[in-house]
Amino acid sequence: MSFADALAAAARKLGDDRVPSVLRDLAFDPADGATTMVPSLRCEKQTAPAMATLLAGLVVDLLDDPDPYSAREAGLLGREAHYLFAAASRAQVPSMRFQFHDFGAAWARMLLALIPAFETGPGGAVIATDLTGWLAGITLRLQPIALVDQVTGRLVEECNALVERLLP
Repeated sequence: MSFADALAAAARKLGDDRVPSVLRDLAFDPADGATTMVPSLRCEKQTAPAMATLLAGLVVDLLDDPDPYSAREAGLLGREAHYLFAAASRAQVPSMRFQFHDFGAAWARMLLALIPAFETGPGGAVIATDLTGWLAGITLRLQPIALVDQVTGRLVEECNALVERLLP
């Protein structure tokens, strides 16, 4: 399944209005002669956190869908969102630093929903472990915010419980 196919499936399942055109613009069709690209090249680094946040919302909603194929689509879109968040973080995009409360929380919520789906899937244990390591780092960065924001505090507690369960 391609990124474009996963977005189209999300639009069918969640409604066209849930998949904004800005996300559809990130997809490319190999039939049109497009070359292979890595997720970090789908958009400008400065917009990557916002695009990843939109994708993360789709992932969480798809994982709530009873259709068993939705988990596969969520997995693909979730990895893309994760790569965009990670690329923006690595590139030290200012919004990832100064708005980490928003972007980090969206990233953590998505991983919190996605990791169990990988954990139970065939061959997904390795991916689940890797994503759990990322979740541990994200949670660490959210800790100071959790001291003053109850919603973030609950999120951090949930993340810590999952990390403690999955990482030795």
